[in-house]
Amino acid sequence: MYEQVEKPKENKNRAVANSGTQKKNKVKQGFGFVDNRPDSVVQRYQREVIEDISSKQNNPANKKQVSTQRISSGGVNSHITQRKPYNLKHISRLLELPLEKRSLVLEHQSSQHLKRITELLIDRASDPNVQETIRVINDIVNQSQLGEITKLGKSANWANAMLYIDGKLCNTIKAQKSGLSPGRKKNKYGRATDGGVKKSEIEISVNDSEATVFNMLKPKIDFNKIKEAKHSIELVFVSTNGACDGCKSRINAFVRNEIIPLISKGVKVSSKYKYLKDEKSTERGSVKTQYGWSGDEKEGGFSVHNSTYN
Repeated sequence: MYEQVEKPKENKNRAVANSGTQKKNKVKQGFGFVDNRPDSVVQRYQREVIEDISSKQNNPANKKQVSTQRISSGGVNSHITQRKPYNLKHISRLLELPLEKRSLVLEHQSSQHLKRITELLIDRASDPNVQETIRVINDIVNQSQLGEITKLGKSANWANAMLYIDGKLCNTIKAQKSGLSPGRKKNKYGRATDGGVKKSEIEISVNDSEATVFNMLKPKIDFNKIKEAKHSIELVFVSTNGACDGCKSRINAFVRNEIIPLISKGVKVSSKYKYLKDEKSTERGSVKTQYGWSGDEKEGGFSVHNSTYN
């Protein structure tokens, strides 16, 4: 009379999935499922460190603001929710990573984030581990500036700049193109000179990219940090062409007039100029000039010229 009906078996996979979903909902957003395999543990730790140190929210009142950064790490793409402000705990966690993993984390930071991380590291600069990390940050920014010029190509002259104080990157100026633009004629650095070149050379190069770089750089410099420098100050340029004779004079004038008068005794001041095109002598109008310097060594596709001032 009654048919025996077999009770349907529970779908174990579905049950496990539901259970996983419930557990996931209880976990803070941004971490996802837990995978305890050794490689996954390292990767997850890296991602947690990235999350901690990538936040721009330095003001506690802004903690609720959320920004999202797309990060590609080890072949895995993820959207990391940024909530926490920078603090020394995050830096300590970063320093716990092996150098290779630490470098990978740093490579995914914006220049703003790298600057903030460096500010937190600089007070511990006597620690060799910290020194290594600062070198990694400087290399990343340097490669970024080199890449910017390489990408722009050789069809026009571009130049950018970086200022280092005691090995710490303090200011960067993105690539500027040669040519007339509003305000350049009023730029006193366009006509700055150390007296080593003719006035005609200064006038014909007044709109060069280096002149604009100086005009943008000076307002950004914290000259109190220049005064407080203990070891070194270095001005680094990356450019399509080597500096013309007029721009060589501008660089010397800027360093000698704006920086050297402020430094303490024993602080080394230097400049470095990296350029894509080979050195050449030519004429601009009727004015003879030399782009770059004779005998500069090649480094990663760039000619490199180093100058010291004291």
